[in-house]
Amino acid sequence: MVKLKNLLVAIAVATLAACGGGGSGGPTFPSANSGSAGGDGSSSGGTQTPPPAAEPPELRDLVADPVATDVARFLTQATFGPTESEIMALYEDEADFASWIDAQISVPQSEALRRLDAHMRDSDLDPLDKSDLDVEWQKRMLVSDVLWETFVHGEDQLRQRVAFALSQIFVISDLSDSLFNDARGIMNYHDMLAEHAFGNYRDLLKAVTLNPMMGEYLSTVRNEKADSERNIRPDENYARELMQLFTIGLVELNDDGTVVRDDAGNPIPTYDQATIKGFASVFTGWMYANAPYWYWNGWGVASTTEPMKAFPEYHDSESKTLLNNEVLPAGMTAEQDLDAALDNVFAHSNVAPFISKQLIQRLVTSNPSPAYVRRVS
Repeated sequence: MVKLKNLLVAIAVATLAACGGGGSGGPTFPSANSGSAGGDGSSSGGTQTPPPAAEPPELRDLVADPVATDVARFLTQATFGPTESEIMALYEDEADFASWIDAQISVPQSEALRRLDAHMRDSDLDPLDKSDLDVEWQKRMLVSDVLWETFVHGEDQLRQRVAFALSQIFVISDLSDSLFNDARGIMNYHDMLAEHAFGNYRDLLKAVTLNPMMGEYLSTVRNEKADSERNIRPDENYARELMQLFTIGLVELNDDGTVVRDDAGNPIPTYDQATIKGFASVFTGWMYANAPYWYWNGWGVASTTEPMKAFPEYHDSESKTLLNNEVLPAGMTAEQDLDAALDNVFAHSNVAPFISKQLIQRLVTSNPSPAYVRRVS
């Protein structure tokens, strides 16, 4: 089971091991009692004036301290930029990274969508009215402002840092025609990634799959079952990206992320076109949560902040062959097919090394060693 929280702890520990930091001795501070009882080092019987208490160290005093270096490196990777006081606090806590992660997980999530709505109202913009493209352009400009405000000032720094990393894996773009005029949908998508930043990766996969912004971007909104008379075939866009980018990649991997090869030295593909077609049929029959009927246009009023809902009559209920030749039987509902398909891909042995390496690359270093990937995965 891939838990993102466990991956983060493993990344932190493995990073320090790779850098030679995280020594067992912890930070060493100047002692307030380091002076002798007597000024010459001897013990005299008379009353002595105690030496003044040593001032606690400042960050500039710790430039050569390896523990302080580890703390600064860790916080630089785990936040959007630590302050001196944050570095010193963790240093004085004996560089207890696991406890710092636990504390960050307990911090309430910053609600970027709510903050965006407040900014819109302050600018006399109606958050729910998407009928005017010129107004939507103004709202879109606020998205960047609110995201940076959240990244820089949010108390949930680790959650936002991980959400940002996940957004580079589960990519959508407000430059696409379908998402261009939906500031609230874009912000809700970010909140969804942040909500699942520390949870089970399987739950995140389902949330992404049913998010209408991903549905628009990779064509699962209004993706219809095959109809030969009308020359309709299920769209394969999301099926391909789910496997290639979000879970297992193109070729079989060892647990250290290196490529598995056959006897001839060739990489072994993880899936083929038949598998793509199977998954494409799974992702049929999904539409906006507030859609009254299948071919509803919904421009300007479609709900892009709620998970999509199924229209059973447009879902392919035939049998489907997925990874490792697992066959989903005919007659399953759209919801049953989706859960079974996500279970199928999530169970693949590539998920841990493939996603672990990507998170290391986005949180720590761009070229992790196979040993590093193995320790994390």
